[in-house]
Amino acid sequence: MLGLSCEEGQGPPADRALARRYYAAGAEAGDCWASFNLGRLMLEEGEFDAALIRFRRAYDTGFAGFWRRLAEVLAPLDDLRFRALARAALSRAEAGEAALRRRRTGEEAAS
Repeated sequence: MLGLSCEEGQGPPADRALARRYYAAGAEAGDCWASFNLGRLMLEEGEFDAALIRFRRAYDTGFAGFWRRLAEVLAPLDDLRFRALARAALSRAEAGEAALRRRRTGEEAAS
């Protein structure tokens, strides 16, 4: 949240360098959204290889709703590495959502 506030200038004036530091701290702590946002900034600044590393780390620590968002952001990119990660994220999101539906259906049947 601090990174997003700094990036967008909510409260203090916008400061992308400070946002990157906050995102990096969150990413190192294992937060998928922080890693995603750090990757997004890196991508915007042309740091494609570094961004890909961050997106992969985000993928590894994410969850169904997050994987879907990751896929939406990466799928339109021209770089095939990002598009491959987008396909994997979408597949993982769909599998996670299907498992959740099965679990809910099982819970409803058991009640």
